[in-house]
Order: sequence, then C-alpha cells, then structure tokens
Amino acid sequence: MTGSILYDGPLGGVPPTNYAYWGFDFVADATGASSPVRLDEFINRSTVPVTITLSFNFPTDHACERNCLPGVQFQTGPGWRTLGPLYTRSGDLAWVSWTFAPGIGYGWVINMYDSWNPRLTVSVPFGSMTTLEEVGMPTHPEEATEIPAVLGSCYCWDGTFAACSDGDHFSNGLLGPFYLNWDNYIRAGAFNNCQAQR
Repeated sequence: MTGSILYDGPLGGVPPTNYAYWGFDFVADATGASSPVRLDEFINRSTVPVTITLSFNFPTDHACERNCLPGVQFQTGPGWRTLGPLYTRSGDLAWVSWTFAPGIGYGWVINMYDSWNPRLTVSVPFGSMTTLEEVGMPTHPEEATEIPAVLGSCYCWDGTFAACSDGDHFSNGLLGPFYLNWDNYIRAGAFNNCQAQR
C-alpha cells in the first residue's frame, strides 16, 4: 500500500458469521440534501482518488479452501455494480483493495468465514490535502454504534403518502445483514406502509 494513510485500524461491527454491508452517505443524511449517487454508499467527495483496503488474518494450519478466506466484494456507482477483487496473501494475512475516483460512490460486503481481525485502511495519494470525511468515511470506523430508525412519510405509487422508515444504521456505515441471493441488505426497523401495487 502506498500513499498517505487517513485510517489504518479495526473495522467495527463485523459479525462473526454471515454477510453484512457497509455504505452510507453521511453528508446527505446530516443535511437532507440528495445524494449524488445513492444514500447507501460512501461517496468520495474529495478531489483525489481514495483506496480502500480490507485485510484479515486467516488460518494457515490446514489447506485453505472455500471457507478460509473471508467473502468480500465492493459495490459501486448508482447501479450498485459488484467488484470482486482478488486477494493478495502474505503469511496468515490476506487483503483486497480498490481505488475509487472523486465523485464515486462505494460500499463493501464482508463474510468472515474462518478469518479474524478485520481491518480497514483508507489511503490517498501522497501529499493529498483531504480527510476521512471528505472521502466518505466516518471519523471512527472502529466504532459501530447503532443509530435508531427515523419515522418518515413516503410517497406511494397511487399518489398517497404513508408512514415508512429506512431502518436503523450504524455510526461507521454498517447497514445490516447482506443476502447474496437477493444482492441486497436488510436494515432493522425498515418498513413501508404503502399499499401494494395492484
């Protein structure tokens, strides 16, 4: 990894089993402004590319087949395109990286399988004058404090309004369990009282 490191430490909230998704537009949430990409992605609002590296320790005392290395994929852009980087390995450490240009939205999915010690490294080119917040990250990625759902009113397909909520989220961008067969995540407390479209 090269460049200036904005954060290098633990990633909070990673469940010991099953998939989970991280991605949240903190600026849009705090200001009420619309997201330039989508609300469920971190957005690089800086003027420089940001490199996200996710690293893990994995067992080396037996042949590493499917469930030794963690399952990881990145999601990006308004169409939520899936990026599946290959692991680099050294000893019992494995990592994946992807670089996101200015203005790009991104998120990631993790399933630990048999690995442990999930870490996040956020880096930018040497000499870049930017911050974690400007590249879309929370101030403390190591902390996953649950933030309760906010009740709102949604515009329904039939022209009416009904109570709804996007559900809970966490302070470091964790949104909830992710299901590969749906390619989506589930946020606790999310609901929509609009009538089903006929």
